[in-house]
Amino acid sequence: MAIDYLTPMLDVVFIIVDLLYCHGPHFVKRVGIDVNRPEAATAAEKREPSQYSRAISGTKGFEIWITNVRIDVRAVQAILKRLKA
Repeated sequence: MAIDYLTPMLDVVFIIVDLLYCHGPHFVKRVGIDVNRPEAATAAEKREPSQYSRAISGTKGFEIWITNVRIDVRAVQAILKRLKA
């Protein structure tokens, strides 16, 4: 019988906790400063992601694919060394 009176109170507590966790971060002010970093005159050029990123995948049948090109298993090491350079 005592549990019947406890259930609505627990519902209210869970709702309050849920509100605090979901909406609490909106009320917190972030502390910090904005930093404006200058560009260096000697900085290296920024490359496009396609110039230095490669997708390497393999299949159960020992097929190796590098950027949508099928590669022979024996040539993988040489190709990776060439791409790294």
